[in-house]
Amino acid sequence: MAPLVVVAMRECLIEMEGYQPCELATLDVSMFDVVYECPDLPAPMTIEEFRGLRDYIKNEAFLFFKNHL
Repeated sequence: MAPLVVVAMRECLIEMEGYQPCELATLDVSMFDVVYECPDLPAPMTIEEFRGLRDYIKNEAFLFFKNHL
């Protein structure tokens, strides 16, 4: 896991240390109701860019669930 991802998520009390990203194709998608696939990310990213992406995904998830529950 990218070190700045760990830092950005820890700020939201989510511990990502030790997690490894994986390709969507390697998952059994029947285990999930919703899957969010991130777009290709520029590299390297700053902590501010990671925070922006984290908050964008959080907001999109909120709106999705607000409209579908």
